Amino acid sequence: LAKAQKDFTEQQVEREQLLYETEVRQLVDQINYLTEELKLNQEIQKVATERFEITQKSFVLGAINTTELILAQQERDQASRALIYTIRDYWQAYYDLRNRTLYDFEKEENLTYQ
Repeated sequence: LAKAQKDFTEQQVEREQLLYETEVRQLVDQINYLTEELKLNQEIQKVATERFEITQKSFVLGAINTTELILAQQERDQASRALIYTIRDYWQAYYDLRNRTLYDFEKEENLTYQ
């Protein structure tokens, strides 16, 4: 009975170790993905802002109608929101990884609580 309990405990520890490693890998993959998404959203937000500025100037000159101006403004606002959400998701994943590993990646040391 004792040997069976020992074997069961060892298997349970091994499963939990594999689960932990899988969770850490998924968080690292998520951070890598969000890093790329962040770069992309920054570029999209920059282009949307430039488009709005050009559209606004064209509107003042009477070259385009109000609808085009409103669409450009909505696209700019949507791009800004997407960027903000991506930044939030990135930092959430970063601190989830930090919490899960109990490691401070900036200071390159283990986290300690006093």
